[in-house]
Amino acid sequence: MKRKILSVLLACTMVVTMFVGCGQKSDSASSDKSETKTEAKSDSEAEDDYVVQIPISTSLCSAPMQLAVINGYFDKVGLNWEEVNLGDNSSLDFVATGKADISYDLLQTLVQRIASGLDYQVLTGVHYGCINIVASKESGITEVSQLKGKKIGCPTSLGSDPSVMLQRVLTSEGIGCTADNMEVDLQVFQNADLETALMNGSIDAFVSWDPFASMVAKNDDEVLVWEQAKSDLTKDEYCCFLGCRPEFVKEHPELAKKVVEAIQMSCDYIQENPEEAVKLTTENGYVAGDDLELYADLLKSYNYGCNAEGGRESFKNCAQSLSDLGIISLNQSVDEFTKTYYSNLEGIK
Repeated sequence: MKRKILSVLLACTMVVTMFVGCGQKSDSASSDKSETKTEAKSDSEAEDDYVVQIPISTSLCSAPMQLAVINGYFDKVGLNWEEVNLGDNSSLDFVATGKADISYDLLQTLVQRIASGLDYQVLTGVHYGCINIVASKESGITEVSQLKGKKIGCPTSLGSDPSVMLQRVLTSEGIGCTADNMEVDLQVFQNADLETALMNGSIDAFVSWDPFASMVAKNDDEVLVWEQAKSDLTKDEYCCFLGCRPEFVKEHPELAKKVVEAIQMSCDYIQENPEEAVKLTTENGYVAGDDLELYADLLKSYNYGCNAEGGRESFKNCAQSLSDLGIISLNQSVDEFTKTYYSNLEGIK
């Protein structure tokens, strides 16, 4: 199927939806059977005609979404879809406002947004690891326990995914990082400014996403103090998740399954061809930068592969951790929170 241009109006979809199941009623049994068949056919046609709105981000770890476009996996599974231009917005913002059906997001951000009222359904975990802590060589810091009392840079805000992950890591090492027990100096920077702040001594360490964190450690000969993909705390925890609007999975469950199927095809491709995957994502303008060797090494470390049950456990554990830290406040148990917002869609393993 051809990819559709974003400007194609959703009106066509709405018209299809409005007329699903409409049929003439009859008093006879045979007419009832005929009506049932007609309605079933209409449902099938609506499923085929619905245009799935899919935003594609430009982060390295979003490679499965990018490759599903580049290698045609969305088309191969039979989706009628269009790529949504995110601009400076997050995919969760687009899902929240109905501008997108699907999103691909980091775990801590996802849990926080849902706990703050976002109506959402998580479909599956996609991969591990993509946040690291980097320290300057001059600081002498080589392990997390040495971060106590140090100045640590955080990207964007203290609520960003790396910042929240940092708090989880510090807590696991017995280092206070809550309002009533703060044993580190957390400072907020724009992500691109963290490298300069580290080099000029404004901070002793910083936390950030890949590939930025790994590139700074490699190019500036700084120290990778902690890696999400390798830490005992998080190496078995899914980092990024595929999810959707609740209405989408409720009204189009088969299409939701097809999206997961396409992303799994991408994951398989990445696992088997990490170097080629990086080449494709950079050549097609999704990922910036030219250190393809580093990018390929990072993709290898993320262990791509959709896993709904593994993702569910990661989601639950993260929710419990953020609740314990006071970062989120739940009006239900963690088990109920997970049950409510993590889809039980049949056919997704």
